[in-house]
Amino acid sequence: MTVEHAERSVGGGYWPSGWPIECGGNHRPKTALGRGPDLRPTDRLVATTRHTGRWPVMFVRRDPGELYLHGNSLGDGPAAAAWVERVDPSTLATVDRSGDLPTGDHEWCGSIAVHANGDLYMVSGSHLHRLDPGCAVVRSRALPVDQAHNGLLILGDGSIVTKDLRLRSEPSTVTVLDPDLEVLTTIALPEPSMGRLAAVPSDRGTYRSGGEDLYLPGTTRVFRLRWDGRALELDDGWQPTYRSADRGGLAWDPAVVDGRVWLHDNGNTPGVEHRFSASPTPRVTPGPVGDPPPPPWSEPVRLIGVAVDDPADQLVICPTELPGGWVIAPPLASGGVAVTWDTGNSGLAAFDVSPGPDGEVRGEMLWFQPFRSSMQPVLYADTGELVTNDFRYLENGTTSDDLVVLDLATGRMKARVATGAVRPNGMFLTPGWDRDLYYCTFETVARVRVESL
Repeated sequence: MTVEHAERSVGGGYWPSGWPIECGGNHRPKTALGRGPDLRPTDRLVATTRHTGRWPVMFVRRDPGELYLHGNSLGDGPAAAAWVERVDPSTLATVDRSGDLPTGDHEWCGSIAVHANGDLYMVSGSHLHRLDPGCAVVRSRALPVDQAHNGLLILGDGSIVTKDLRLRSEPSTVTVLDPDLEVLTTIALPEPSMGRLAAVPSDRGTYRSGGEDLYLPGTTRVFRLRWDGRALELDDGWQPTYRSADRGGLAWDPAVVDGRVWLHDNGNTPGVEHRFSASPTPRVTPGPVGDPPPPPWSEPVRLIGVAVDDPADQLVICPTELPGGWVIAPPLASGGVAVTWDTGNSGLAAFDVSPGPDGEVRGEMLWFQPFRSSMQPVLYADTGELVTNDFRYLENGTTSDDLVVLDLATGRMKARVATGAVRPNGMFLTPGWDRDLYYCTFETVARVRVESL
């Protein structure tokens, strides 16, 4: 593998890397800074696959050629555990490994990020760990709330923010820590929260005096918190309702793009409900590959876009309008186009969400593909290529979770490749350095690269 360009930073408190955090930045743009696959008719995609037997969650990049993988146990062993590896970016072989790290016996997908100080910060279950670039543990601590945490962001001042995941009953808690893992503050939300955090500089929202705005969904409302470097404050004037308590499902992570907070509802599938039916979260060993149980709701999946400057301004779009839809990953929005999907009913669609001459957003469909997409996609802005997964049942009775590359403007499929995985989930894609990218799902990771014929 060659590295043809210098790293560009996503900014804030991160190491100068093109992908030091999940989704490529705190506002979750899922948009790569570097060169895309740039597929030509004489190119094809090739996958290098490694079967881990565990639960890989995401890759992040540090310096050119430094690739890190974070994951969890998967239903095996005496206690749940997390781990971090530095892997060879071409072969995916392990170079350095942390060993198993405590999670409070919670088994759930956490997060990892590369701090501006050069160290790695990883949250898993109810524990936060700081590791050096060789994957040696610098410091670990149990978080104030003994619950699985899902997501971690590094703010512009270098502080670390995370939150616990809950589906009902008790409210979730947001915790801010300094780089030495000392707790700076906590705040309880008005509701439980399933989705992860997103954050933007506060001048993109209604606050104008500095700091950052944090966005996250509850069970019925979307909330905004302000971080001023010392305290978290709940914005009482921005709490738009995205669902009623008796209709549809809960929202996953938001993305803050083009002046709106975008999110999917219908996310607390029976599998997620089982995971959070007890604390610590039950250990789950994957069974035979097949369709999961249907959700308890009849409503279709909805893409919801709430204006950051006017919580009453809400755009609602259904990717399929079919009943009983569900998703396990949040949408993508970029430059007036929103990409949304319905995993349960197999449909991926793009919509024009740019304002018309009269200022109205009509949400017209640009294209549709009958793909069973489930994971966090990546958009290459320089080439206009969208990469996501498509889970398929094959004629020989087996299954394959493929990666597909689409033209964002038209939806035309430019290439497809089998990743070597047979089981999909809602994990993360990570752009590489050389027309390649990295993939995670249960028990399997893969590197997908372009090869010229």
